[in-house]
Amino acid sequence: MSDEPKTAPGPIADRTFERGFKLAAIAGAIGVALLYVIGPFTLSSGSELVFASLLYPIYLLSIAVVLAVWLGYPTDERDLERVYETPDAENGETPER
Repeated sequence: MSDEPKTAPGPIADRTFERGFKLAAIAGAIGVALLYVIGPFTLSSGSELVFASLLYPIYLLSIAVVLAVWLGYPTDERDLERVYETPDAENGETPER
């Protein structure tokens, strides 16, 4: 691997990721709805309910990974940064969420 610093994806990549993920989520939901309307997919069966409730999030995660790699988001764990809450300047307490 190269030791060259990577440039972070810009705002166009951020918008593309967001729109691509929304489009994939809508397309997946339409696909499940079409399977239900056409007939081979009924939610009364336990296995099909598992398919709809467990495999759909896995599909969305896969789409997010593919989009992130395609758009050049960092994939190395060394690129991760810790998130810290800074104390409130007035009273020294952390802000409430």
